[in-house]
Amino acid sequence: MKIEYLEYLVAVANAPSITAAAQRLYISQTALSAAIRSLEKELRTELFQRTSKGVNLTAEGERVMQVAEEILEKYRSLFPAEDPRKRSITIGAYAYDYNALSFGLIRRLEEESCPVQLNVYELEEDEVVPSVVRGDADMGVGLAFADRHLAYASLAKANGLCREELCQDRAYLYVSAASHLAGRRSVRVEDLREERFVTSVNSIKPFKNAGLHRRIPCYCVLGNSGAVLRSILENRTVTLMPERAMRGNHYLLSGAIRQVAVEDVSTTATYYLVRTAGKPSGAEEFLLDTIRAFYYQDQSRDAQ
Repeated sequence: MKIEYLEYLVAVANAPSITAAAQRLYISQTALSAAIRSLEKELRTELFQRTSKGVNLTAEGERVMQVAEEILEKYRSLFPAEDPRKRSITIGAYAYDYNALSFGLIRRLEEESCPVQLNVYELEEDEVVPSVVRGDADMGVGLAFADRHLAYASLAKANGLCREELCQDRAYLYVSAASHLAGRRSVRVEDLREERFVTSVNSIKPFKNAGLHRRIPCYCVLGNSGAVLRSILENRTVTLMPERAMRGNHYLLSGAIRQVAVEDVSTTATYYLVRTAGKPSGAEEFLLDTIRAFYYQDQSRDAQ
């Protein structure tokens, strides 16, 4: 019997689903399911009862689970104590800040020699809170525009999650310097009816949630924000993005892309942090402080 199979057993028993357990173990769901079946075959008993809602330990599975935890505890006692901050942590982040936040977290881990096994993955706007609710992520960093802010806050509260606001942001229209809108200080949504609007896959839901798909009939959905910016430059299309997403962008700094305010649509947005309830581990606290600093520093800079 492989010792990791016992670790897999404990992980599945303590996770809301096999999918969530597989993500935390950094193996595929197929490999994890195969390992559990192999363990059941070796022990000649059924450890989990499969249902439409997931898996639950059987009575025999409960007994094996207790023995497995005792074995693992004795096995780990054979080795030197690990840094108490070391563990696998999964963070789900909304697309706009995914790259910058990921790089910032990795840089801090390297600077502090913190041996955290970090998994950061990109989520759509309305999947940040649900990913933590399901147990797919230990914490999430999201962006909510005014019309969705209360809905996400209510969902987090209803599921006993801890939630805190990080900073405020505002969306602007971004156009090519060659666009007839480039010299405008502000526009109304009605001014965009004849424009070719572009948005990314991860931004189409906020676009529709705000009802903009009915007010701006000519729109295209592209793969990512990089493709959106290229389209603005090459095809003179237009887009709406949070200001933070364009901060430091060389096209904006060079004047090739211009920023224009939008008057008659809610453009205020809130970046927020959501996590499972309870006292954070050392590793979680380290990452939480790093995430807060990532946003608070920018907020302080904006206030100056």
